Amino acid sequence: MHKLNDRTVGIEWLVGAALFLGFLFAASVAAVAQPAPPVPPAAPGNAPQPNDRKSLIQCLDNDFNDLLKAEANPQPLRDVQRLMAQTDQKSHWNYIEAAALIRRQRSKAAIPLLLKYMVERAGDGDGGRIIAAYSGALNLLVGQRIEIPECQGPDRQATMEKAVIKLYVDWWQPNKQTLTTDPAKMNDDRIKFVVSELLRHSAREIQGPGARSQTDERLVSGEGLFRTLEQMNNEHSRHGPREWWKEELDGSMTAVLLEQAGYRQKPPDNPHGGLAPVALPAVPLLAALRQMRKAPTLDKIAADPKQDGAARIICILAMHLAGDDISYKVPLELLDADERLDVRLLSLLAIGLYQRDQTPVPRLLKALDDNNAEVRIAALWAMRTLAPKAALPKLIKIVNDQEPPEMVWLATMTLGEIGGNDAGAALVGALEKYVKDGGDTSNLARTLGAFATLTGQRDMMVKIAGAHDPAFFMEQARQAIAWWRAHHR
Repeated sequence: MHKLNDRTVGIEWLVGAALFLGFLFAASVAAVAQPAPPVPPAAPGNAPQPNDRKSLIQCLDNDFNDLLKAEANPQPLRDVQRLMAQTDQKSHWNYIEAAALIRRQRSKAAIPLLLKYMVERAGDGDGGRIIAAYSGALNLLVGQRIEIPECQGPDRQATMEKAVIKLYVDWWQPNKQTLTTDPAKMNDDRIKFVVSELLRHSAREIQGPGARSQTDERLVSGEGLFRTLEQMNNEHSRHGPREWWKEELDGSMTAVLLEQAGYRQKPPDNPHGGLAPVALPAVPLLAALRQMRKAPTLDKIAADPKQDGAARIICILAMHLAGDDISYKVPLELLDADERLDVRLLSLLAIGLYQRDQTPVPRLLKALDDNNAEVRIAALWAMRTLAPKAALPKLIKIVNDQEPPEMVWLATMTLGEIGGNDAGAALVGALEKYVKDGGDTSNLARTLGAFATLTGQRDMMVKIAGAHDPAFFMEQARQAIAWWRAHHR
């Protein structure tokens, strides 16, 4: 009985083992019979080649994570990744901050991120703007124009997927190892491309609402150029987001920017006969490079009479914006030597930036009699910063005569800056004329503003700020006249 039990157990064990092996065999046969999941075909170098959105996103995520490992400080890129992932219809402005961080960080790891979220956001309602921002950041990172289709039409999602797959296979995958986002390592053509893009962005940044007046019916406007310089000099007056950052600049760009401004190693035969407009967008970029000690020759170029006058005035303005001391001697020289209107106007405005003494004032007074109205206006803008008492007779005459019209309000404001009894009496005379004869209330408001500046009446400044009806300004004019008479008998 004991032996029978042992035999029974042995048989049962063999049967169980046979059944288990049969199960394993059946499972293996079934596994072989099941079709394997599709594997993307291999690209050159045995790298996976995406063929749909899912495989593309996986490839881009893998590339991002691999490149991130080489970053000394990966946190900024993690922040970028978070912002891009969170961009939607409720927080759609995240893409602006993400693109700005990418441009400032200048990491190659950002390239697969940009490509990924071009696909992910192509179908969004604001997809066009997002794609434009990401595409622009990509171009600036690599120093070449990467063709990205416009995000339009009902099939824009599929169009973008197809375009980015092709871009991944034909451009990113073959160049991933050798591509650089460091301007110091780029060749000349790529540096020139980056500079051209930065100049375009700088032009957009300096064209504030006031600066746009330089394009209204006039090719060159004294007031428009002044507003542009004001926009450059005053961080607080900037309108809209930043368009470029100093982290995007490199010393290799200085020579390209100077060439764009008109500088030549072999100076032209006629340094004052150029036809190209003054490259004002180069000024902030050169100023930043100057502060970074990567534009050391600006002062030498500015002082070289053989160089193009446009390049010299650009260097003067960039030096001023960088915080360097500048001399009025070069602008005075250009004012008399260069025939180009924009060079002459900028020279006058540059003279106004030099506020150490009144030496250039006689030349500004002479410019007030120039045949060109824009020259006269630019001279007045320069005088407003200098506030020279020597200009009082001419300014008082303009305000008394209310002629020429384009100079009246500037002369009025300059009298307020100069101050004194003579200037005050001229402003009161203008106010009395307004009260007696009526007139344009916009000029009346400016005259009241100049009077408040001259007398230091802050209460009046507060009162007249904003929009008011003509009767309000007339009443303020009467009060100003009464105040003056009470204090100046």
